[in-house]
Amino acid sequence: MVNPDYLRFDFTYHKNLTPEEIKQIEDRVNEKIRENITVDVFETTYKKALDRGVIAIFGEKYNPESVRVVDIPQFSAELCGGTHVAATGAIGLFKITDVTALSAGNRRIFAVTGIRALELMQENFSTIKTLSQHFKIKPEEIVSTIEKQEQTARTLEQTVKNLKKQLFASHIPAWIAQTEKVKGLPFLYVLENDCSVDELREVVTELLKKQPGLYLLVSNDATGKSSFYAALSPEFSTVVDLKAFGAWLNTTHGLKGGGKPGTLQGGGEKVTHNLGAAVIKWLNLQIS
Repeated sequence: MVNPDYLRFDFTYHKNLTPEEIKQIEDRVNEKIRENITVDVFETTYKKALDRGVIAIFGEKYNPESVRVVDIPQFSAELCGGTHVAATGAIGLFKITDVTALSAGNRRIFAVTGIRALELMQENFSTIKTLSQHFKIKPEEIVSTIEKQEQTARTLEQTVKNLKKQLFASHIPAWIAQTEKVKGLPFLYVLENDCSVDELREVVTELLKKQPGLYLLVSNDATGKSSFYAALSPEFSTVVDLKAFGAWLNTTHGLKGGGKPGTLQGGGEKVTHNLGAAVIKWLNLQIS
């Protein structure tokens, strides 16, 4: 595809292009643009074109008696090569925006030219300048600064996870003490904030180790959404149908999820403490 300010080009290559290779392509094309080479466009026979070394690409069908040749002297000569300018300088500027893999050995270049390429450069410069001013650093220090910020964020995230784990471990005895017996089934509902499903799973696993039963842990986040994790000990699998429990959570409280035998996990809208009392009522109706 060739438009005045955008192009797409498919080519055969055995591996991904490196950033250095992409820069080499851009440098070569922009060099020829700056040279403002006069483009020679003419028609000839297919055989004469091939005899001159003109490239016929993409496996297209050509009229043997008349083909359009686009010749950029000392650089490129193709059959209907897609360049529709009198001289290469009219292109202005060339910038590759992406290179993707289509299939094994086949790749596609996306690029912009002219005004659009200039606009892209200006947008990127503005972004770099804004980041530089925000972090109070030189433009060339932006990447390393962001990498340091990412590492700090990962470290803090791990610290928070460890602190949560310690906090939850300290709550286990109190939660076990709060467990209610519903017709002989130990049940506990806990509502927390800003916990991941993995964190809820870890807590439920520890609770099951201390006391078999049915545990439902829910966490609300700042966006008004919730996550939940529930587990039922194998010895109570004939007492409560966990699949039916999941369907009930979905239809009555908007908590949609699934899981393997003995567990449920999912999420939905923000949940209130009233869910615990509702579950107890449901269990009383289900357990004979």
